[in-house]
Amino acid sequence: MSVHPQGLAFGVSIPKPLSLVLIALVAIVLAFGAYTIVTGVADFLGPKRTSWKLVGPSAGTELQIGVDVGGCDQFKRISVSEDDEEVVIKAYIRKGSHRGDHACSELKTVKLSAPLGSRALRGCNPDSSVYRVEGLSDRDCAAGNVITEWPAMRKLTDLLDGIVNASYQPSSGVYLASYGIGFRESEDGKVYIEVSVQGIDVTSLREEIPNEIASYKVRLLQPSPSP
Repeated sequence: MSVHPQGLAFGVSIPKPLSLVLIALVAIVLAFGAYTIVTGVADFLGPKRTSWKLVGPSAGTELQIGVDVGGCDQFKRISVSEDDEEVVIKAYIRKGSHRGDHACSELKTVKLSAPLGSRALRGCNPDSSVYRVEGLSDRDCAAGNVITEWPAMRKLTDLLDGIVNASYQPSSGVYLASYGIGFRESEDGKVYIEVSVQGIDVTSLREEIPNEIASYKVRLLQPSPSP
């Protein structure tokens, strides 16, 4: 009589409904992992917002802008949304493998459905820009261009500079007159050019200062009373 040793076998039996649930959970985990990888890669390689600046006065329905693009970057596209109050321009680039310290400006033409007029221009320096300029407002992107580019503004600054220079007192080495030019957005979203003066006869200036420059209304502020 021979004796055959019996081996011990272990097994786990999983109910069918439970196994279906486990399969579904595994599928969800795998799908979520794949989604995370794909979206992460897309976010890394996809287009990024960048800054831009208006490089000249608007001509009809066309605007000339300079888009900030790094040496290893690739310009991708521009999107435009507009209504009766504002025009929002978004510029996108694809980031290169190396980011330089400075971006160069790439000239682009943006076509609008209607002339810019007095509408606010936005989108030039968003918080998400890879080349954001700290301290530069994204409120109205045409404001700074008005000061430097428009002949009417140059004529105004020349006028005020002449008045200030004429007020110089050699004996004391001080100027009795001064002025400031800035931009202010009202509650209704309109942007105004504000001219403030000190030591200048406002009455004589009213006929010299234009009511409008580059579709921006000009406000002459009354000087603050002397203490």
